[in-house]
Amino acid sequence: MGESIRFVSVQWRILAPIIIALLLYIPIIVSGSFFKPFNVSYDHRALIIAGKRRMLVSAGIHYPRATHQMWSDLIEKSKEGGADVIQTYVFWNGHEPVKGQVEEAVKHDENGNPVKRFRRRETLVHSESIAGRSFWNEHSSLHKDLGHFAQDIGKIDPDYVKSFQFENRLVPLTWVVVRIDGCHFHRFSEVHEFEKPNDEQALKLMNSCAVAVLEEFQDIVFAYGVSDEYSFVLSKESELYKRQSSKIVSAIVSFFTSTYVIRWEDFFPHKELKYPPSFDGRAVCYPTSEILLDYLAWRQVDCHINNQYNTCFWMLVKSGKSKTQAQDYLKGTQTREKNELLSQQFGIEYNSLPLVFRMGSSVFRLKERVTEENGEVSGKQVEEEVVIDHSNIIDQCFWQQRPHILSS
Repeated sequence: MGESIRFVSVQWRILAPIIIALLLYIPIIVSGSFFKPFNVSYDHRALIIAGKRRMLVSAGIHYPRATHQMWSDLIEKSKEGGADVIQTYVFWNGHEPVKGQVEEAVKHDENGNPVKRFRRRETLVHSESIAGRSFWNEHSSLHKDLGHFAQDIGKIDPDYVKSFQFENRLVPLTWVVVRIDGCHFHRFSEVHEFEKPNDEQALKLMNSCAVAVLEEFQDIVFAYGVSDEYSFVLSKESELYKRQSSKIVSAIVSFFTSTYVIRWEDFFPHKELKYPPSFDGRAVCYPTSEILLDYLAWRQVDCHINNQYNTCFWMLVKSGKSKTQAQDYLKGTQTREKNELLSQQFGIEYNSLPLVFRMGSSVFRLKERVTEENGEVSGKQVEEEVVIDHSNIIDQCFWQQRPHILSS
């Protein structure tokens, strides 16, 4: 009981600023004006707010990936993008990296400075048998987490152990998107001195890894990447690993990560890889092509919003402002105002920036390449060639010109 109370109290202290922000902003988003009382109910079709059915659009904010000074601006940008609801979750592994030692700040203090995190040291032990109680009881770090064993472990029944395994199979005949994200890439980019706001070589390395993934996994028909994330689309008919989610995600994430390490020197020949990067991943099923395209469009819109903000932010920082001052300066600004800032103060026309920064990167296989023979144009089948493109994938023209990507 005491542990539950401590968990809830710590969780509240962590989430209180976010909840307060939501109370301030969500009424504005939902009602279109300042808060007015209204009735909320639901039926088998939708939520009913003030007598009208509403389809709520949710935006996810990972609060430890930004300083608390940025939270209100992130919520404001979500509102500008059409979001009605903010979703988040507690990064408990960040708040309690060592059991019993809780950190209320995940990465930064109130001034934006990194917070020292508790870590336990690993122990390497060689033992003839780990089935006896003596092995477990003589190591305090083990029995502290697992408890004491009263008697030796007897003969293990393999079927009994396997009975605890759970195979999470993805819904058949749906598009599967495996999205991978860099873990703590903010720190990784600082340690390796990536150019701000965009490091072109780092993006090329990410794209190279994505190409390798498509060459390795033939069931992946398309990939879209921006910054430290990539989304890989598996065909609806794919039976890769019998559609077991954990195997699909772990295989793609591990292959991408190992390729990143192996190819580091190809893109940073004069920069040492000081520690290996890590990526997390998840698999989501989308039942129709229309919904899949909505997902991909959302990621490209996010690419534009983040790139425009980051370009303004880092230009302000490079001009002499502190990070906090830059955040305050940009708070509440719209797209047009950001473009004017870049043009008038820094002589940068946003629409002239490289497409890879503004559009992100699409990776797919060519169905047909146009070649010229004896002055005449002819088509040549090159199904296995994987290419990188920086196009507008929100526009239907992209998909109409490449119908083979999503065809059965």
